[in-house]
Amino acid sequence: MSKLIPLVSFMTRRQIVQYVRKNTDWDIKLDQIDRYRMKAQEYILINLKEKRKTAIQDIVNNLSTLYQKALMAEDFKTCITIQDRMTTLLGVDTLLERMAENEEVKEDIVID
Repeated sequence: MSKLIPLVSFMTRRQIVQYVRKNTDWDIKLDQIDRYRMKAQEYILINLKEKRKTAIQDIVNNLSTLYQKALMAEDFKTCITIQDRMTTLLGVDTLLERMAENEEVKEDIVID
């Protein structure tokens, strides 16, 4: 499977099959390629999720530092801008919009 990971990241199924048939001595069937391809895609997605989580945490840390500096300088306009960025980055704005569209939840939106 590890040999398929680079192929899966930029090739279609058809391209992978053609590549394997022409360029390797792997004696595997199409259904095996499909299974390996699915596992490789899952691995890539998990890896990307972890990297995304780390990147978001780094951005949040940087924004938090900037927020503290803006607050100390009494630059409240920048504080609001930073809060808006963090709300968007963390998806809170989208979540609140979705919740507000639901009539049952509309009155119960509480943020602690």
